[in-house]
Amino acid sequence: MGGRPVFITIGFSHYCEKARWGLDRAGIAYEEQAHPPLIHYRALKGLGVGKQVPVLVVDGVPMADSSAILAWADGHLPPDRTLYPADLTEEICELEDRFDEDLGPATRRLVYAYGFETPKVMRWTAGQGVAWHERALLRLALPFARPMFSRVVGLTPADLTAARATIEEVLAEVDDRLADGRRFLVGGRFTAADLTFASLLAPAFLPPAYGAPLPTADRLAPGYRDWMASVADHPSVAFARRLYAEERQR
Repeated sequence: MGGRPVFITIGFSHYCEKARWGLDRAGIAYEEQAHPPLIHYRALKGLGVGKQVPVLVVDGVPMADSSAILAWADGHLPPDRTLYPADLTEEICELEDRFDEDLGPATRRLVYAYGFETPKVMRWTAGQGVAWHERALLRLALPFARPMFSRVVGLTPADLTAARATIEEVLAEVDDRLADGRRFLVGGRFTAADLTFASLLAPAFLPPAYGAPLPTADRLAPGYRDWMASVADHPSVAFARRLYAEERQR
């Protein structure tokens, strides 16, 4: 896998979007290899990086974890565009960790739980950009996949109640931070904290500039649309929308 970096993803994954945004922002040319969830395990076999994506393979060396990939990509940006300015790095990384460890898993649980209520839409979303044989395998496997996803992701009623509570808690924290009128979370400039927040919240508002095809809201399960509506009035959601509109293509 020498030459251009190979970016192994689940295309619609918000953690993959986080890393993808960083690569795009740095202007790094890469080859994305998207796979459906669980089926992606085969693509990672032998790389020694576990079972999670994204993974970036650079000159034959695999790099796992969205934060590590984001930091690597950031190393290719000039100082005035860095996502981790030295004097703010500690605060940025604290927020990034909060969003990675709490917001991301919570939104993922709701995406999969509601996704299984609309299997055709889930199949369409997970099949974007993947090889034809993986789309065929996805069609065969999806009707039997929920028990495994429930074990891996956590889809019990208690898990989903806790996920909604976590999202509301994180949104309230970001609302409070934005209450003084600031345009970005840290230091008056766009940083990894902003990018991470917007990426991991993206399932709640489906931004048009997202780096992989997403279904439109009218195709989603009623419960998914109700959840989107329930958080839409948060200033933090409007903030994330603005970040996608103003920063995603830069």
